[in-house]
Amino acid sequence: MILDESGSVGSSNFIKAKEFVADAAVLMRSTSKNSNSTRIALIVYSDTSTTSFDFANNLTTSEMNTTIRNLVYHGGGTNTTGALFTAVQLHDAASPRPGVPKVVATFTDGENNVDSGRFLEAIDQVRNNLWRFLNLNDVLIRIL
Repeated sequence: MILDESGSVGSSNFIKAKEFVADAAVLMRSTSKNSNSTRIALIVYSDTSTTSFDFANNLTTSEMNTTIRNLVYHGGGTNTTGALFTAVQLHDAASPRPGVPKVVATFTDGENNVDSGRFLEAIDQVRNNLWRFLNLNDVLIRIL
């Protein structure tokens, strides 16, 4: 999952967004046959990307929920490009399991405004890894 914490989101909306993401992570884990078989990574970004936890994390569902809800808002630009490149790197380092769907969910309120010239390259890298995009901008905007 990729969560935007840029300045345009604002601190009060970031709180709502991270609550939504925490609930989504719990839902993904709870609907799985084995709650630890669903691997989730979280990247938070503004000007730069930060990996809150990667696919190899050993967090319980409760710990993951707490980690997400305790994220601190920083503001800044909207570097979706960098976040997508980070997601590809995390995925490649995680030894993907064959036959398991790969999904990247982006939670953002706006357009990429940092390193925009490489945005399509980042999209292509994600697609070349056969990922499915789940862009929840419209859902998140309705919540906020």
